[in-house]
Amino acid sequence: MADLGLKQHVKILPEDPLFKNSVTIGGEKIAKATPEAVYHKLSIEYANDIDEAMQM
Repeated sequence: MADLGLKQHVKILPEDPLFKNSVTIGGEKIAKATPEAVYHKLSIEYANDIDEAMQM
């Protein structure tokens, strides 16, 4: 998708602090394991709902 021009990726997370923390920890682990992955070129952000995501 990055080759087609996708630069921003917004993930909508549930209102669960434990889940959000798990996403952060998992993302860091994946980033260390795959330093050459294409997603490093994207702006990955997190939102609470679709309205917030659309304004990013």
